[in-house]
Amino acid sequence: MGSASPKLSLMGATSMALGVIIGGGFFAVLGPATETAGNAAFISVGLAGLLALLTGISYSRLTLRFNEPGGSFVYISPLLGTEIAGTLSWFLILAYLFTTALYASTFGAFATLLLDISWQHAPSLGALVIILLAVVNLAGIRFSSFFENFLIYSNIGLLLFLAGKSLQTISLEEALPVLEVPSKEIIFAAAQMFVGFEGFQLLTYNYHDIDNHKKNFPRAMRTAILLSIALYILLAFVTTAAVGNKVAGEQPQTILIDLAGLVLEQQGLTLALVIITLSMTAAINATMFSHGRLAKRLAHEHEIPPGLTRRQYSGVPLLYLVFIVAAVIGIIFTIDLDELAAFSSLVLLSTFV
Repeated sequence: MGSASPKLSLMGATSMALGVIIGGGFFAVLGPATETAGNAAFISVGLAGLLALLTGISYSRLTLRFNEPGGSFVYISPLLGTEIAGTLSWFLILAYLFTTALYASTFGAFATLLLDISWQHAPSLGALVIILLAVVNLAGIRFSSFFENFLIYSNIGLLLFLAGKSLQTISLEEALPVLEVPSKEIIFAAAQMFVGFEGFQLLTYNYHDIDNHKKNFPRAMRTAILLSIALYILLAFVTTAAVGNKVAGEQPQTILIDLAGLVLEQQGLTLALVIITLSMTAAINATMFSHGRLAKRLAHEHEIPPGLTRRQYSGVPLLYLVFIVAAVIGIIFTIDLDELAAFSSLVLLSTFV
């Protein structure tokens, strides 16, 4: 009982941020942004990444200044009062419930393709992964961190393998000219791409769970954003140079599958589906982990009923985790994937913009 609670290492904290960044947004915006910016998509990624890095540094400095977890809720409470902060807290809860449901629904949809089973099983597979990852969270910080490390770094390895193979097949006719659209389109695509980086802010909820947090929290934030920028620029370039932005415009939501299929043929489809399902799993795990930490902070401020987080297991608020699982599964079975994607984007924009 006297031993210190387990903490996230620098690597573990970085993987938690990467899990949401890579799994939670980029694959959804790569196709549409490529369609908008054309061959300059990798420039748009760089601009979006620079903005994300500056935002991440601001979040780091604010968190260190307040020396508390809680992110935006903590930052605005002294400025705008408890009523506005309380409203924000409920929007945050709603945002993470719907984004978690979106990740789970996406997982279910692509898992049916990977397993070659009927589309009708997608909601059940989404519900199953939610339950399994709730168990992972209950196993404690060490196991959750180990599991996230395995998911995200395996995924990065597969993405680098795909990018390396794609570099061998790129066409100069497709890659050039780089600046084929007006600069305003490149900037607009950067705005689209920025959504793919927003997952870094979840790390603020884990502030006190990070070992030597005053030193490692900002390092994990910067490392996660910089790694994702480098990976995203590479993927955006090989996508336009190998597949072509015309194909991206026709099939924006399956651009990664198109790229893998072009480079590796039939094996490419399997590889792309593995990458996407691993990404969604990592995003769900990191989001559920961080969401539980946010709930404890909100309960401490009586913005949600304290009883929801009073009973804890391995540092996880047990009753609140049950609430998350039940709510997300309910959403999965009542809202289809397209409607869920649109509503999740609306809630996220309402919360963070």
